[in-house]
Amino acid sequence: MLDLFFPKIWAQEDAPSNHTRPTEGDDKTAPEVRIDSDSDGESFTSDAQSGVKDVEALTSVWSNIFFIYFVSSMQQNMTFGLTPYVTSSFQAHSLTAATSIMSGIIGGLVQLPLAKVLDIWGRPQGFAIMVLSLTIGLIMMAGCNNVKTYAAAQVFYWVGYNGQGYALSIFVADTSSLKNRGFMFALISSPYIATTWIGGPLATSFLNGAGFRWGFGTFAIVEPLMTIPLFVLFVINYRKAKKAGLIKPRESGRSKWQSIKHYAIEFDLAGLILIYCGLALFLLPFSLYSYQAEGWQSPMIICMIVFGGLLLIAFGLYEAFLAPKTFIPIALLTDRTVLGAYVLSAVLFVEFYIWNSFFSSFLEVVNGLSITEASYVGNIYSIGACFWALVVGVAIRVTGRFK
Repeated sequence: MLDLFFPKIWAQEDAPSNHTRPTEGDDKTAPEVRIDSDSDGESFTSDAQSGVKDVEALTSVWSNIFFIYFVSSMQQNMTFGLTPYVTSSFQAHSLTAATSIMSGIIGGLVQLPLAKVLDIWGRPQGFAIMVLSLTIGLIMMAGCNNVKTYAAAQVFYWVGYNGQGYALSIFVADTSSLKNRGFMFALISSPYIATTWIGGPLATSFLNGAGFRWGFGTFAIVEPLMTIPLFVLFVINYRKAKKAGLIKPRESGRSKWQSIKHYAIEFDLAGLILIYCGLALFLLPFSLYSYQAEGWQSPMIICMIVFGGLLLIAFGLYEAFLAPKTFIPIALLTDRTVLGAYVLSAVLFVEFYIWNSFFSSFLEVVNGLSITEASYVGNIYSIGACFWALVVGVAIRVTGRFK
C-alpha cells in the first residue's frame, strides 16, 4: 500500500520486494503521487532532482519513526521501574505479574485482525486508532485507583502499542529492500540501547517528586504528540492517492446488518473469541491460585484451566474445519520453517517472562539496589538483544543469508 503513497521513493538500485502496483492504462502516463513541501512545512530545494526529493522525503519519515520508538522505549523503561510501586501502593504487589497477562494476550493477538483493519479502513485510520488506544491506556494508568484498573489500562496500552508497531513495521517492510530489511527492523528497536540509561533515573524522579501518576500522565501527552507529524503525512498522501485515482472507493451495497456479518467473518470474530478466552482462562490461574484457600485444588482454578484448555482445542478444530475465513492459515502452521519460528519465538517469550515480572522487586529488596541500578541490571537483556539485532542485520545485508 505504501507504494501508492510514495511511488518513486524506492526506485533505487536495491529495489524492495514489494514493487509498485500497476495502474490502469500506460504506466508512463499514470499520475504521480509524491510528498510535497507542505506536508511537513519545510520546502525542498527548488533545484533538487526527483531522486533527491524522494530520499529527503523518506528520511523525514524515518526520522519521525525513530523518535516515536525512542519516546516509547523511554516510557517503557520508566514503567519497568514504576510498576512494582504502583501495585504496592494498592497493597497488591503479588499481582504484578497478573496485570500483564491479559494485556500480553490481547495485545499480542490484536495484530492478527489488524492487518485486515488497515486494508479495509486505511492505514491512517488504523494508525490513529492504535495511538488513541495507547493514549487511553496511559491516561488510565495515571488515574487508576486499584490494580484492576491498572491491569485494564495495560490492555489498552499494549493493544495500542503493538498495533502502532505493526503499522510502522509494514512501512519499514514496504520502504526497504529484502536484504536490508533485517537491519532496518533492528534499527527501529535500537533506541532501547540509549533509553536504558534514562528510564531508571526518570522513574526515580517521578517517584520522589510528582508521583507515578504524573509519570504516566506526562507520556500520555508526549507520545501522541510525537505521532502527529507521521499521521498527518499518512493522511495527506492517502488523500493524494485517492484524488489521483490510485485508491478506488469501495461500494459494498450491503445493509448495516449485512456489513456486521461480513466483517465478523472477515475478522474471524468467532476464532478470536475462542483464542482470547481460551488463553486467558488457561494462563490466569498460574498467577491467581495463591489467592485461593485451597490453592491448586480450588474448584475455580481447576475449572479455569480445564475450560481454557477445551476452548483452545475448540479454537484449533474451528480454524481447521469450520471457519469461513481464518486469520492463521492451517497450511502455514504446518510449514516446518514457520512452525520452527513460532516455537522459537514462544520459547524466547516464556523464558523472558518467567523471571522478568518480579525481577525489579527482587533486585531492590534482596540486593538493595536503587530503582536506577535495578533498571540497569534488568535491561541488560534488552541491550544485548537490540545490539546483536543490529549485528545480525548487517550480517544478513553482507551475506544475503538469513540462516
